[in-house]
Amino acid sequence: MAGIYLNTDVASMITALQVRKTNDKLNNSMLQQTTGLKINYAIDDPSGLVASEVMRGELASISAAKTNSERAIGMFKVADQALGLISDKLTKAKELAGLISSGNEIEANNDEFTAIMQSIARDIQTTSYSGNKLFYNTGTGAFEAFEESKFQVGTDTSGEGVVSFQLKNLAGNDTATGMASLSKLVTDEKAMFVGDNTIFAGTGSPRGYGNGLLYNLSVSSTIGGVAAGNGFDITASSIQKDAVKQNALAAVGDIDKAISDVARYRGQIGGFQKYSLESSINSLNNRFTQVTAAEADIRNADATQLTQDITSGQLLLQSGISTLLLAGQNRSYALALLG
Repeated sequence: MAGIYLNTDVASMITALQVRKTNDKLNNSMLQQTTGLKINYAIDDPSGLVASEVMRGELASISAAKTNSERAIGMFKVADQALGLISDKLTKAKELAGLISSGNEIEANNDEFTAIMQSIARDIQTTSYSGNKLFYNTGTGAFEAFEESKFQVGTDTSGEGVVSFQLKNLAGNDTATGMASLSKLVTDEKAMFVGDNTIFAGTGSPRGYGNGLLYNLSVSSTIGGVAAGNGFDITASSIQKDAVKQNALAAVGDIDKAISDVARYRGQIGGFQKYSLESSINSLNNRFTQVTAAEADIRNADATQLTQDITSGQLLLQSGISTLLLAGQNRSYALALLG
Protein backbone atom coordinates (compact mmCIF):
# COMPACT_ATOMS: atom_id res chain seq x y z
CA MET A 1 0.00 0.00 0.00
CA ALA A 2 1.44 3.34 -1.05
CA GLY A 3 2.04 5.94 1.65
CA ILE A 4 1.64 9.69 1.57
CA TYR A 5 4.92 11.26 0.48
CA LEU A 6 6.23 14.79 0.25
CA ASN A 7 8.91 14.11 -2.41
CA THR A 8 7.04 11.74 -4.73
CA ASP A 9 3.37 11.94 -5.70
CA VAL A 10 2.84 8.34 -6.84
CA ALA A 11 -0.92 8.68 -7.22
CA SER A 12 -0.56 11.62 -9.58
CA MET A 13 2.04 9.76 -11.63
CA ILE A 14 -0.20 6.70 -12.02
CA THR A 15 -3.19 8.85 -12.88
CA ALA A 16 -1.21 10.94 -15.39
CA LEU A 17 0.05 7.78 -17.11
CA GLN A 18 -3.48 6.52 -17.56
CA VAL A 19 -4.65 9.92 -18.83
CA ARG A 20 -1.89 9.86 -21.49
CA LYS A 21 -2.91 6.37 -22.60
CA THR A 22 -6.53 7.43 -22.81
CA ASN A 23 -5.62 10.55 -24.75
CA ASP A 24 -3.40 8.62 -27.22
CA LYS A 25 -6.18 6.11 -27.85
CA LEU A 26 -8.71 8.89 -28.32
CA ASN A 27 -6.43 10.72 -30.77
CA ASN A 28 -5.91 7.50 -32.78
CA SER A 29 -9.66 6.89 -32.92
CA MET A 30 -10.21 10.44 -34.17
CA LEU A 31 -7.49 9.94 -36.84
CA GLN A 32 -9.18 6.74 -37.99
CA GLN A 33 -12.50 8.54 -38.15
CA THR A 34 -10.90 11.30 -40.24
CA THR A 35 -9.16 8.96 -42.72
CA GLY A 36 -11.69 6.14 -42.63
CA LEU A 37 -8.81 3.70 -42.15
CA LYS A 38 -7.89 1.70 -39.09
CA ILE A 39 -4.37 1.16 -40.47
CA ASN A 40 -2.73 4.53 -41.06
CA TYR A 41 0.78 3.55 -40.00
CA ALA A 42 2.56 0.21 -39.96
CA ILE A 43 2.54 0.31 -36.15
CA ASP A 44 -1.27 0.18 -36.15
CA ASP A 45 -1.31 -3.43 -37.47
CA PRO A 46 1.98 -4.69 -39.01
CA SER A 47 0.66 -8.03 -40.32
CA GLY A 48 -2.60 -6.45 -41.45
CA LEU A 49 -0.65 -3.80 -43.38
CA VAL A 50 1.35 -6.49 -45.21
CA ALA A 51 -1.81 -8.40 -46.17
CA SER A 52 -3.52 -5.20 -47.30
CA GLU A 53 -0.62 -4.10 -49.48
CA VAL A 54 -0.44 -7.53 -51.16
CA MET A 55 -4.16 -7.33 -51.90
CA ARG A 56 -3.80 -3.83 -53.31
CA GLY A 57 -1.13 -5.14 -55.68
CA GLU A 58 -3.48 -7.93 -56.74
CA LEU A 59 -6.24 -5.41 -57.38
CA ALA A 60 -3.88 -3.42 -59.62
CA SER A 61 -3.12 -6.59 -61.62
CA ILE A 62 -6.82 -7.38 -61.95
CA SER A 63 -7.55 -3.85 -63.16
CA ALA A 64 -4.79 -4.09 -65.79
CA ALA A 65 -6.11 -7.46 -67.00
CA LYS A 66 -9.64 -6.02 -67.27
CA THR A 67 -8.34 -3.07 -69.27
CA ASN A 68 -6.46 -5.42 -71.62
CA SER A 69 -9.58 -7.52 -72.15
CA GLU A 70 -11.80 -4.48 -72.76
CA ARG A 71 -9.37 -3.03 -75.29
CA ALA A 72 -9.12 -6.38 -77.05
CA ILE A 73 -12.91 -6.51 -77.28
CA GLY A 74 -12.84 -3.03 -78.79
CA MET A 75 -10.35 -4.19 -81.43
CA PHE A 76 -12.39 -7.26 -82.34
CA LYS A 77 -15.57 -5.17 -82.56
CA VAL A 78 -13.84 -3.01 -85.17
CA ALA A 79 -12.79 -6.15 -87.05
CA ASP A 80 -16.26 -7.69 -86.83
CA GLN A 81 -18.01 -4.53 -88.04
CA ALA A 82 -15.61 -4.24 -90.97
CA LEU A 83 -16.16 -7.89 -91.88
CA GLY A 84 -19.90 -7.30 -91.66
CA LEU A 85 -19.60 -4.51 -94.24
CA ILE A 86 -17.46 -6.73 -96.46
CA SER A 87 -20.08 -9.46 -96.20
CA ASP A 88 -22.81 -7.01 -97.23
CA LYS A 89 -20.75 -5.95 -100.24
CA LEU A 90 -20.14 -9.57 -101.21
CA THR A 91 -23.87 -10.23 -101.11
CA LYS A 92 -24.47 -7.30 -103.45
CA ALA A 93 -21.65 -8.48 -105.72
CA LYS A 94 -23.24 -11.92 -105.90
CA GLU A 95 -26.51 -10.31 -106.96
CA LEU A 96 -24.75 -8.34 -109.71
CA ALA A 97 -22.86 -11.41 -110.92
CA GLY A 98 -26.16 -13.25 -111.13
CA LEU A 99 -27.63 -10.46 -113.24
CA ILE A 100 -24.60 -10.45 -115.54
CA SER A 101 -24.73 -14.23 -115.91
CA SER A 102 -28.24 -13.78 -117.31
CA GLY A 103 -27.10 -11.05 -119.70
CA ASN A 104 -28.79 -8.15 -117.88
CA GLU A 105 -27.12 -4.73 -118.24
CA ILE A 106 -23.73 -6.39 -118.44
CA GLU A 107 -21.54 -3.29 -118.65
CA ALA A 108 -23.43 -1.23 -116.02
CA ASN A 109 -23.61 -4.12 -113.57
CA ASN A 110 -19.94 -4.90 -114.21
CA ASP A 111 -18.99 -1.32 -113.36
CA GLU A 112 -20.76 -1.60 -110.01
CA PHE A 113 -19.29 -5.07 -109.44
CA THR A 114 -15.80 -3.71 -110.06
CA ALA A 115 -16.35 -0.82 -107.66
CA ILE A 116 -17.44 -3.28 -104.97
CA MET A 117 -14.34 -5.45 -105.42
CA GLN A 118 -12.07 -2.42 -105.22
CA SER A 119 -13.94 -1.18 -102.15
CA ILE A 120 -13.44 -4.54 -100.43
CA ALA A 121 -9.72 -4.37 -101.30
CA ARG A 122 -9.53 -0.95 -99.62
CA ASP A 123 -11.34 -2.29 -96.56
CA ILE A 124 -8.79 -5.09 -96.29
CA GLN A 125 -5.87 -2.71 -96.59
CA THR A 126 -7.06 0.12 -94.35
CA THR A 127 -9.04 -1.41 -91.46
CA SER A 128 -6.98 -0.76 -88.35
CA TYR A 129 -7.18 -0.37 -84.59
CA SER A 130 -4.83 1.74 -82.51
CA GLY A 131 -2.49 2.04 -85.47
CA ASN A 132 -2.40 -1.71 -86.22
CA LYS A 133 -3.88 -3.02 -89.46
CA LEU A 134 -6.19 -5.94 -88.80
CA PHE A 135 -6.58 -7.66 -92.18
CA TYR A 136 -3.50 -6.85 -94.17
CA ASN A 137 0.23 -7.52 -94.09
CA THR A 138 2.96 -5.79 -96.00
CA GLY A 139 4.16 -8.87 -97.82
CA THR A 140 6.80 -9.92 -95.27
CA GLY A 141 4.62 -12.70 -93.90
CA ALA A 142 3.86 -10.85 -90.68
CA PHE A 143 1.41 -8.16 -89.70
CA GLU A 144 2.78 -4.66 -89.27
CA ALA A 145 2.48 -4.93 -85.49
CA PHE A 146 1.57 -8.57 -84.89
CA GLU A 147 0.95 -11.91 -86.51
CA GLU A 148 -0.76 -13.63 -83.61
CA SER A 149 -2.41 -11.27 -81.16
CA LYS A 150 -1.80 -12.12 -77.52
CA PHE A 151 -3.71 -10.62 -74.62
CA GLN A 152 -2.93 -10.71 -70.90
CA VAL A 153 -6.40 -11.34 -69.51
CA GLY A 154 -5.36 -12.84 -66.18
CA THR A 155 -3.06 -12.03 -63.28
CA ASP A 156 -0.96 -15.17 -63.70
CA THR A 157 2.53 -14.19 -64.88
CA SER A 158 3.51 -17.72 -65.91
CA GLY A 159 1.64 -17.48 -69.21
CA GLU A 160 -1.61 -19.14 -68.19
CA GLY A 161 -3.24 -15.71 -68.05
CA VAL A 162 -2.47 -15.08 -71.73
CA VAL A 163 -4.91 -15.87 -74.55
CA SER A 164 -4.14 -15.56 -78.24
CA PHE A 165 -6.01 -15.22 -81.52
CA GLN A 166 -4.60 -15.68 -85.01
CA LEU A 167 -5.70 -12.71 -87.08
CA LYS A 168 -6.05 -13.50 -90.77
CA ASN A 169 -4.28 -11.65 -93.54
CA LEU A 170 -7.25 -11.29 -95.86
CA ALA A 171 -4.91 -10.35 -98.69
CA GLY A 172 -3.11 -13.69 -98.47
CA ASN A 173 -3.67 -17.25 -99.63
CA ASP A 174 -2.09 -19.09 -96.70
CA THR A 175 -4.57 -21.61 -95.30
CA ALA A 176 -3.80 -20.82 -91.65
CA THR A 177 -3.30 -17.06 -91.75
CA GLY A 178 -4.99 -15.97 -94.97
CA MET A 179 -8.36 -16.21 -96.72
CA ALA A 180 -7.82 -17.41 -100.26
CA SER A 181 -11.49 -17.17 -101.26
CA LEU A 182 -11.65 -13.46 -100.47
CA SER A 183 -8.16 -12.72 -101.75
CA LYS A 184 -9.11 -14.31 -105.07
CA LEU A 185 -12.11 -12.06 -105.53
CA VAL A 186 -10.23 -8.79 -105.25
CA THR A 187 -7.14 -9.76 -107.27
CA ASP A 188 -6.55 -9.70 -110.98
CA GLU A 189 -4.34 -12.21 -112.80
CA LYS A 190 -1.21 -10.31 -111.84
CA ALA A 191 -1.72 -8.65 -108.50
CA MET A 192 -4.12 -7.33 -105.94
CA PHE A 193 -3.95 -3.59 -105.88
CA VAL A 194 -5.42 -0.60 -104.10
CA GLY A 195 -4.67 2.60 -105.94
CA ASP A 196 -1.00 2.39 -106.90
CA ASN A 197 -0.08 -0.03 -104.10
CA THR A 198 0.47 -3.67 -104.95
CA ILE A 199 -0.48 -5.72 -101.91
CA PHE A 200 -0.50 -9.25 -103.31
CA ALA A 201 1.75 -10.56 -106.02
CA GLY A 202 3.62 -13.68 -106.98
CA THR A 203 3.61 -16.69 -109.23
CA GLY A 204 0.54 -18.82 -109.24
CA SER A 205 -1.73 -15.96 -108.29
CA PRO A 206 -5.39 -16.97 -108.57
CA ARG A 207 -7.63 -15.55 -111.25
CA GLY A 208 -9.76 -12.96 -109.55
CA TYR A 209 -12.22 -10.17 -110.18
CA GLY A 210 -10.35 -7.08 -108.98
CA ASN A 211 -10.94 -5.36 -112.29
CA GLY A 212 -14.41 -6.74 -112.87
CA LEU A 213 -15.93 -9.64 -114.76
CA LEU A 214 -15.08 -8.29 -118.22
CA TYR A 215 -11.39 -7.95 -117.45
CA ASN A 216 -10.71 -11.35 -115.97
CA LEU A 217 -11.47 -13.99 -118.56
CA SER A 218 -8.25 -15.97 -118.24
CA VAL A 219 -5.70 -14.19 -120.42
CA SER A 220 -3.92 -17.46 -121.21
CA SER A 221 -6.82 -18.86 -123.22
CA THR A 222 -8.98 -18.06 -126.16
CA ILE A 223 -12.71 -18.44 -126.42
CA GLY A 224 -14.11 -19.42 -129.80
CA GLY A 225 -10.90 -18.27 -131.41
CA VAL A 226 -11.17 -14.83 -129.80
CA ALA A 227 -8.46 -13.92 -127.32
CA ALA A 228 -9.80 -13.04 -123.88
CA GLY A 229 -8.21 -10.68 -121.41
CA ASN A 230 -7.53 -7.00 -120.84
CA GLY A 231 -9.67 -4.62 -122.81
CA PHE A 232 -12.21 -7.33 -123.58
CA ASP A 233 -14.96 -5.97 -125.85
CA ILE A 234 -18.28 -7.62 -125.09
CA THR A 235 -19.87 -6.11 -128.18
CA ALA A 236 -17.51 -7.93 -130.54
CA SER A 237 -19.40 -11.18 -130.72
CA SER A 238 -22.05 -13.31 -129.08
CA ILE A 239 -19.30 -15.79 -128.20
CA GLN A 240 -17.62 -13.15 -126.06
CA LYS A 241 -20.90 -12.32 -124.40
CA ASP A 242 -21.36 -15.97 -123.53
CA ALA A 243 -17.86 -15.97 -122.06
CA VAL A 244 -18.77 -13.02 -119.84
CA LYS A 245 -21.88 -14.84 -118.65
CA GLN A 246 -19.86 -17.94 -117.86
CA ASN A 247 -17.31 -15.84 -115.99
CA ALA A 248 -20.10 -14.23 -113.97
CA LEU A 249 -21.61 -17.62 -113.18
CA ALA A 250 -18.22 -18.82 -111.91
CA ALA A 251 -17.96 -15.65 -109.83
CA VAL A 252 -21.21 -16.50 -108.04
CA GLY A 253 -19.63 -19.72 -106.74
CA ASP A 254 -16.44 -17.88 -105.76
CA ILE A 255 -18.43 -15.22 -103.92
CA ASP A 256 -20.48 -17.86 -102.09
CA LYS A 257 -17.24 -19.38 -100.82
CA ALA A 258 -15.96 -15.98 -99.69
CA ILE A 259 -19.24 -15.16 -97.92
CA SER A 260 -19.05 -18.50 -96.10
CA ASP A 261 -15.41 -17.97 -95.09
CA VAL A 262 -16.03 -14.41 -93.88
CA ALA A 263 -19.01 -15.59 -91.84
CA ARG A 264 -16.93 -18.38 -90.30
CA TYR A 265 -14.15 -15.92 -89.46
CA ARG A 266 -16.67 -13.60 -87.82
CA GLY A 267 -17.91 -16.58 -85.81
CA GLN A 268 -14.36 -17.32 -84.67
CA ILE A 269 -13.92 -13.71 -83.63
CA GLY A 270 -17.26 -13.74 -81.79
CA GLY A 271 -16.41 -16.97 -79.99
CA PHE A 272 -13.05 -15.58 -78.89
CA GLN A 273 -14.71 -12.40 -77.63
CA LYS A 274 -17.41 -14.29 -75.75
CA TYR A 275 -15.48 -17.17 -74.20
CA SER A 276 -11.95 -15.82 -73.90
CA LEU A 277 -12.42 -12.09 -73.32
CA GLU A 278 -15.88 -11.42 -71.90
CA SER A 279 -15.76 -14.50 -69.67
CA SER A 280 -12.38 -13.31 -68.38
CA ILE A 281 -13.85 -9.88 -67.62
CA ASN A 282 -16.72 -11.48 -65.69
CA SER A 283 -14.27 -13.59 -63.69
CA LEU A 284 -12.01 -10.58 -63.06
CA ASN A 285 -14.97 -8.48 -61.91
CA ASN A 286 -15.92 -11.16 -59.40
CA ARG A 287 -12.34 -11.44 -58.13
CA PHE A 288 -12.02 -7.66 -57.92
CA THR A 289 -15.15 -7.47 -55.77
CA GLN A 290 -14.04 -10.27 -53.44
CA VAL A 291 -10.48 -8.99 -53.00
CA THR A 292 -11.72 -5.43 -52.46
CA ALA A 293 -14.09 -6.64 -49.75
CA ALA A 294 -11.30 -8.61 -48.06
CA GLU A 295 -8.92 -5.67 -48.17
CA ALA A 296 -11.62 -3.38 -46.80
CA ASP A 297 -12.15 -5.68 -43.82
CA ILE A 298 -8.46 -5.44 -43.00
CA ARG A 299 -7.81 -1.76 -43.58
CA ASN A 300 -11.05 0.18 -43.30
CA ALA A 301 -12.29 1.53 -39.99
CA ASP A 302 -15.71 0.59 -38.59
CA ALA A 303 -17.60 3.86 -38.17
CA THR A 304 -19.94 2.41 -35.54
CA GLN A 305 -17.08 1.11 -33.42
CA LEU A 306 -15.17 4.37 -33.80
CA THR A 307 -18.15 6.38 -32.55
CA GLN A 308 -18.31 4.21 -29.46
CA ASP A 309 -14.54 4.42 -28.89
CA ILE A 310 -14.48 8.22 -29.24
CA THR A 311 -17.44 8.69 -26.89
CA SER A 312 -15.90 6.33 -24.36
CA GLY A 313 -12.46 7.93 -24.73
CA GLN A 314 -13.82 11.44 -24.14
CA LEU A 315 -15.61 10.32 -20.97
CA LEU A 316 -12.53 8.50 -19.67
CA LEU A 317 -10.31 11.50 -20.47
CA GLN A 318 -12.60 13.87 -18.57
CA SER A 319 -12.71 11.47 -15.65
CA GLY A 320 -8.93 11.02 -15.69
CA ILE A 321 -8.28 14.76 -15.67
CA SER A 322 -10.66 15.21 -12.73
CA THR A 323 -8.92 12.38 -10.88
CA LEU A 324 -5.50 13.88 -11.65
CA LEU A 325 -6.59 17.14 -10.05
CA LEU A 326 -7.69 15.28 -6.94
CA ALA A 327 -4.48 13.23 -6.82
CA GLY A 328 -2.42 16.43 -6.78
CA GLN A 329 -3.89 17.26 -3.38
CA ASN A 330 -2.14 14.32 -1.64
CA ARG A 331 0.92 16.41 -0.76
CA SER A 332 -1.24 18.94 1.02
CA TYR A 333 -2.49 16.11 3.22
CA ALA A 334 1.12 15.31 4.17
CA LEU A 335 1.70 18.92 5.14
CA ALA A 336 -1.45 18.84 7.25
CA LEU A 337 -0.11 15.80 9.13
CA LEU A 338 3.17 17.64 9.82
CA GLY A 339 1.35 20.75 10.98
